Amino acid sequence: MGWVGLRPQSAPASIEDQRARLPPTQVRGGCSDEVSGRWIAHVYYAQLRDWYRYELLLTQRGDVLSGSIRLRGWTGTPSESEPPACRPGLRDAEWSEPAEGLVIRGPDGLSVRVDATSVRIEATHCGSASGTFALDHFAGRIDPTTQEFVSTNTYTFGAQTLTDLTVFRRVACADGASPSPPIAPTVTVPQAHEDPSPRPSRRAFRCGRAEAP
Repeated sequence: MGWVGLRPQSAPASIEDQRARLPPTQVRGGCSDEVSGRWIAHVYYAQLRDWYRYELLLTQRGDVLSGSIRLRGWTGTPSESEPPACRPGLRDAEWSEPAEGLVIRGPDGLSVRVDATSVRIEATHCGSASGTFALDHFAGRIDPTTQEFVSTNTYTFGAQTLTDLTVFRRVACADGASPSPPIAPTVTVPQAHEDPSPRPSRRAFRCGRAEAP
């Protein structure tokens, strides 16, 4: 029951709004293949009141993809596109997900699917990120002229399957796709600000995401 089609165009998850938050691509004249390299996205999932900064590091061999998904996620309002200072109720953490996928060639162009296979927490900046987490599954088309991957992220939230529009841009070819520093500046965590009260509507930090090891 995704809300992608119900959001107003001015919502933070709209295509143009997401594009405006991304840096220009450093890929000039394309890469050695269609997909290998470093792709980034910066999106607000209004259904969950969460911000996410994603990084896909992908390698293409034929039509098979392998790599990883790195992400930093924090709870917040639509205006908090950067991680705010820690406060009661705020959750801010980083995860990594090994990923695999496929390149699908069709009459309408190049489509790609990237599926996370497991998840591991890498850092906690505010609050607690323990519990369950829904694996990310991105599927959509690649525009070689803009180096963009306009995808739908499909994940299980409780008993529902939800979708969110997520726009990636390839910012480097494979040679520039080595693991990067933390996705955003580290926030010092004052432990006294942790809020132990559960908020099931928060995807990344509570029990709504699908079980993963």
